[in-house]
Amino acid sequence: MEMIIHHLLAPFYPAGIERVRNNQTHSISNVQPYYSAGHLPAKENNQMKKKLVLTVLIVLAILTLAACTLSMKLSPAKGAAYAAEVDEYVESYFAGSSECDFNKAYRGFDPVEWEGLLDEGTFQQECKADLATIGAYQSKKLDYVIDQGDLRCVIYKVVYENDQDVKMRVCFYKDDPDHLIVGTLKE
Repeated sequence: MEMIIHHLLAPFYPAGIERVRNNQTHSISNVQPYYSAGHLPAKENNQMKKKLVLTVLIVLAILTLAACTLSMKLSPAKGAAYAAEVDEYVESYFAGSSECDFNKAYRGFDPVEWEGLLDEGTFQQECKADLATIGAYQSKKLDYVIDQGDLRCVIYKVVYENDQDVKMRVCFYKDDPDHLIVGTLKE
């Protein structure tokens, strides 16, 4: 690892990078470069460069694969079909939140996931604060649907009385036939 760091820093320190030994500093006249690719035989230098390039390519490949598995956008047709399946609970959530109706807002929420997390008193306080800020719920429009691991999230553009451009993410377990809501997030 230390060699990789030194190899990455070598272009910025053409005279080499010095390791401080025994907490001593060296004057400019007696500094010996700790590492300099120029002092290695050509064969070793080329091998090190190949290893570094290979390492960088592997890291980039892993990051690309991770990004692909983190979220994948469904086609517009599949997304719209899924959004139609979950619309009853989503509409109930938005309307119930706007009316400060706890039972209506959370009727489509997964009771196992939300056990002990939903409190009607807290909901009422937050609801009234939200109504004062963004106003009442007006409408929603499907933006897109993505898969993220075992979740499927539907992203909506939501219009409120005082805020016309709110993005909301509503998430479900992909394998849940009841389409119960497991999470919501304002983006």
